Amino acid sequence: MVRYVGDFQEMTRRSFLRALERLQGIPLNRHADDDDVFIDFKPAVKDHRALRELMAVADLPEGWAYPPREQLATRRRVEEALDVLAAVNPSAREAMRLVVGSLLMARLPGYEAGSRTNVIGGIWLGLPPERPALDFAELILHEFVHQCVFLEDMVHGIFFAGERELSEPPALVTSAIRRTRRGYDKAFHSAIVAATMLHFRAQTSGAPLEDLLDPLRLTVAELVEKPQFLTGHGRETLAELAVLVS
Repeated sequence: MVRYVGDFQEMTRRSFLRALERLQGIPLNRHADDDDVFIDFKPAVKDHRALRELMAVADLPEGWAYPPREQLATRRRVEEALDVLAAVNPSAREAMRLVVGSLLMARLPGYEAGSRTNVIGGIWLGLPPERPALDFAELILHEFVHQCVFLEDMVHGIFFAGERELSEPPALVTSAIRRTRRGYDKAFHSAIVAATMLHFRAQTSGAPLEDLLDPLRLTVAELVEKPQFLTGHGRETLAELAVLVS
């Protein structure tokens, strides 16, 4: 499975995030003296590129910014969610502190959050403050796991092919999250996320487990049937996952 802290233990958070920024060329707003995730409601204009990338839009939508009256309540929900994560899985919360520089808060109708492989270190989050802290915690953890898989692939290599080839019909696999046929890499991500959500829900007595377990088993079985798209490291990771859901 994804090694939450692993390669980052000997690297300071600041130097790691700066290295990511140089590699990706997309700056993320954060406090220079802050040692934790920066909850960013007002990204500077230079940081709008990161938001556009994370939201997969050409221009930020009208009404994307949280109104001032909602910012305080939403910040409290995020802070409560991070506390939940720290209580339930301290190692994941510590790794999140190291890997994630910013939570970029912005709203987009029909969507709640996002991560992108070219903006590692930043997570877009758009939940309304009326949602419970546990929903915020699940969504933050969901997106953080994507970040970990991005890094695992960047450092160790998971997939043999690129996104285009992995989206061709021979590589399609049923997603454990969306329950539709998706590219091999996206389905692989969905399986890691779903496994993490199962563990989290089991610890928090959150939503039922059955709605994730059966689709996850199907996804893993289909992934295992197509090992040609994985590196040796990718196959080892998938084998670990298969044992967990067996």
